[in-house]
Amino acid sequence: MVCRTSFCKSCYQKGRPTHDDVYLLYGGTKQGYRVETNEQTRGKRGFTPHLFEKIEKVKAGMVVVKKRCAMHGCGVIVQSVEGGGHTYYLVRDTIINMKLKDWLGLTKFTDSGYEIY
Repeated sequence: MVCRTSFCKSCYQKGRPTHDDVYLLYGGTKQGYRVETNEQTRGKRGFTPHLFEKIEKVKAGMVVVKKRCAMHGCGVIVQSVEGGGHTYYLVRDTIINMKLKDWLGLTKFTDSGYEIY
């Protein structure tokens, strides 16, 4: 699984991302989930964090990928729990066919942090 910025039609229609939007990320040195809050006043409308997960092997140069918007209230639900921390639910995803070279481009790219622009 990888976390990358992608376009979300639903978030675009809602004018997201905006300041204080909550989203779920995956990765880092522990390769786990973490919840973040958007610190920017406003990001580029419709471009939000997404979770990409390969679900089928390569067939004819294509892979089948599960793509999920990682914004709270869109593809995930994030809830604060008593004593700190969060519970999250993965609620909506889209199955897409992706060229193998595009999938490798997503997975090979490394970034030291994540920001919404």
